Amino acid sequence: MIDITQLRFFTTCLLLAILSVAKASEISIDDTYTEIYNVQQELNIIKQYLKIDKEIIPPQVTLQVVPRLTWQKTYQILFKLDHIHEKYNLPRLNIPSREPEKDVSTAVIYEQVCRIRTELFLLKRVFDIKTEIPPPPVFTKKTQLDNYNALNQILYELDAFTGTSFLPSHVFGQAMRIHYDIDALLYALELTDSTLPPPKKDNVLPVDVFNAGLTLIKEMQEIQTHLNINKINLNINVYQRNSIQQITPTETFGMTGFVLAELQVIKAYLGLTNVITPVAQIYQGKIPADTLQILEWNIARIRLISKAIKQL
Repeated sequence: MIDITQLRFFTTCLLLAILSVAKASEISIDDTYTEIYNVQQELNIIKQYLKIDKEIIPPQVTLQVVPRLTWQKTYQILFKLDHIHEKYNLPRLNIPSREPEKDVSTAVIYEQVCRIRTELFLLKRVFDIKTEIPPPPVFTKKTQLDNYNALNQILYELDAFTGTSFLPSHVFGQAMRIHYDIDALLYALELTDSTLPPPKKDNVLPVDVFNAGLTLIKEMQEIQTHLNINKINLNINVYQRNSIQQITPTETFGMTGFVLAELQVIKAYLGLTNVITPVAQIYQGKIPADTLQILEWNIARIRLISKAIKQL
């Protein structure tokens, strides 16, 4: 029987060796896209073995994506892979956060994609799949948005392995990570939190949670403007209108990734580079109303922080 923990150790060592060579030359967006393509091919092989043939077409993002958003997408893929490990009774993944940075490099995203490919390689070993992927084609002139949408495709396709999308409890877990990050900002600025959680609302839908996340980002952008931080453009739709019919917990999970990405850069500009977002805790039985309550509470808390920062 394969000891997947030991196998992960050896493959991680191999990954580090590969990355040390890759860092000798600058890693480009095209290099990252090529590795994402390889991940997609590895995923296709596993899907064929498991006889998964359902075609999944995810909504297409139209935002001008920055690297910090792409990194969050890789985190979400690893989060989903952890659920696959749980389904097949494999050791759970350790999915760490990163220290806040003003600018996330392409190399950092490349490393995450390599780790994703390593985890798929381990799954192939568990299933005793010996098929290898062919050499990738040469890609040129790819963009951050190309990389983001390609990763988003992988994220949605992983749903076929578990037979389910992200659940409201998963979204709530990410909302609590947002809450703890904002706790850290309040503490660093020595602010007394005079806010209170709003009453929990009835008949809340995932789209309400999604829109609350958008509102939270817009409030955070007031801080980003004051700190001269490059902001994402929220004057356009997040998704192409004709590519999505309704917002599901998967899209709300993605929105929490947007929020967390924007919080990291704020922490970095405030010098909180050692304040790392805690890992997600496991919650059960949460509904969209629970997450909406947390996000709306943190909208008020961010306004408090924004007011204080403008007075610095």
